[in-house]
Amino acid sequence: AAAYASSVPGHKFLHAIGLVTAGLTAFYMFRLYFITFWGECRAPREVREHLHDAAPVVINPLWVLAFFSVFAGLGGLPQVWGDLIGVPESNSLGNFLAPVLATGKAHALDHATEYGLAAAAVGAAGVGAVLAWLLYVVRPEWPERMATAFAGLHRLLVNKYWIDELYDALIVRPLVWASDRVLYRGIDAGLIDGAAVNGSASLVRGLAAHGLKYAQSGLTQGYIFFMIAGAVAIVTFLLR
Repeated sequence: AAAYASSVPGHKFLHAIGLVTAGLTAFYMFRLYFITFWGECRAPREVREHLHDAAPVVINPLWVLAFFSVFAGLGGLPQVWGDLIGVPESNSLGNFLAPVLATGKAHALDHATEYGLAAAAVGAAGVGAVLAWLLYVVRPEWPERMATAFAGLHRLLVNKYWIDELYDALIVRPLVWASDRVLYRGIDAGLIDGAAVNGSASLVRGLAAHGLKYAQSGLTQGYIFFMIAGAVAIVTFLLR
């Protein structure tokens, strides 16, 4: 209703998108229902042999979800329906949340327009449901024929417009390449491991091998002499 009554350019197009979406949602949900619960079982025999009723710990939460799926909408019943059945402030959930939610300027719509919009939404959903019943119950061979007749469009939709492949080519692969060639080989293995870790270790090893080793003669007398000389030097420095 807000999209329909808005003054934003293209608002009727936005409203039409909502109607089409309602039809598509009803279509694929009823398609799911018909394929799952109507017709012959599609499960292999070995799977059917192990089918059994779920335990109450699984079923009971589903009853709760089913109850709220049917009746929870009454907590946000639009006022236009409340006026029809004589319930003041019928949108109890919206009124409860109003103090903490940002709201825009209300659009003034007469009841006839609101009823018409509701009927259009229910009608769009009904069309989707009937179309699913027609394609997957009455004429289940039609979807395969349509896929064959519109092979290019079918392939485009099945591959989801190749969005995943495009995302992989433009984002994932470049990031993997940069992570491997730049971050790992260049910075981690080359700079950190090569220069910092291995380089400093090579420097210390070279210094010890070509310099410090000559200070180690292995003669105890020499070590004692340098210890005494060092001690004398320290005492002399402290007594100055």
